[in-house]
Amino acid sequence: MNTCLYHSRRSPARSQFGNGRRRWIVALSCVLLTAWLVPDAKAAPLVFGLKAGLSISTQEYDYENDVLTFERDPRTGLAVSVYADFPITPIISLQPGVGYIQRGSKIDVVQTSETDPDRAIHRELDDRIDYLSMPLYVKAVLPSPKYRPYLLAGPRLDWKINDDSESSTLLANRYETFVYGGSVGAGLEYGYGAVGTVILEFAYQFDLSDAADMGGLTIRNQSFLFLLGYTF
Repeated sequence: MNTCLYHSRRSPARSQFGNGRRRWIVALSCVLLTAWLVPDAKAAPLVFGLKAGLSISTQEYDYENDVLTFERDPRTGLAVSVYADFPITPIISLQPGVGYIQRGSKIDVVQTSETDPDRAIHRELDDRIDYLSMPLYVKAVLPSPKYRPYLLAGPRLDWKINDDSESSTLLANRYETFVYGGSVGAGLEYGYGAVGTVILEFAYQFDLSDAADMGGLTIRNQSFLFLLGYTF
């Protein structure tokens, strides 16, 4: 038995929230452009890095018929990326990256069979979507000899490379190829001088466009990332 999916019109509150987030992305893009045009010769040198860890993802299902809603559970996946850190000032840098991330969600359903209709079986169905994710962060770091905390924020573009939905055949190949969104995060660097720098990072990523739009249902992703990294 597959879970039936229907869609929802957006409420005025959600539309206003979406417009607000879009304005935030436009404003941040202007900040990025300004920072790029005003470099600082005293800034640190360009570095490259690798991040890897866990992606704990959920999905926001927006139905037209609010009676037919289903509670979605988080799913844990993999997140791996490479990035470059372009210094603008001693404390501000641009950090473009590209990586692989697993998003999606899970749902617990009750199923019966034709041979034994009186026996109910609980089954967890997994909806997994894989993306090539391309964030562009503005990074602000607090300089210190060894331990350097930092903040991240910026826009993101995701390119879908695979989707596998167990909860409904209606979702098969219905996810959008490209999704844009935003990311915010914080981390801690531990410097090893010329050898490199170890980083511990937490980030929250959200969609600003629909990951899927079926006329009766729209879906948006959101993920919490727990990452360990190293810069060269």
